[in-house]
Amino acid sequence: MTEQEFMRHVWRPYDTVELENGIKGRVLNVCFSTRSVRVPIGQGVSEWFKCDAIVKHNSVTGEPTDIEIIEDLHNKLMAANKRNEDLQLIKVKLESQISKCNTGELRRCVNILANALVEKKKTIESIEKAVARINESLDKNENNEE
Repeated sequence: MTEQEFMRHVWRPYDTVELENGIKGRVLNVCFSTRSVRVPIGQGVSEWFKCDAIVKHNSVTGEPTDIEIIEDLHNKLMAANKRNEDLQLIKVKLESQISKCNTGELRRCVNILANALVEKKKTIESIEKAVARINESLDKNENNEE
């Protein structure tokens, strides 16, 4: 790879390179001033390689980055928290009205609370799934590093 080609490439975390000596690995760092990349060559050992030693560069462009996945899950979690807060407000409102209700109205309020509980369980399940996705993503990234 020439210096111009090196500078035109978009370098991202988790990109992989193949070097002329047959080493294939994930890019740990990129140094634009020296036009080189740092690649692991063994257990805990990494080395800098100049651009002319790079035969092939595979970018992870197009795949969601960790930040995008985390932001997506964060947004979902915030939406779930908002729904949970809304349910809590309904519960408080119902509790204040219970003292004024007759038996039929009390039964209706209990049913509304039961429905709110179902929604809360769904929210908790959604949060647990989001946490599982984060853990899967982290596991995938750890496996890619190896």
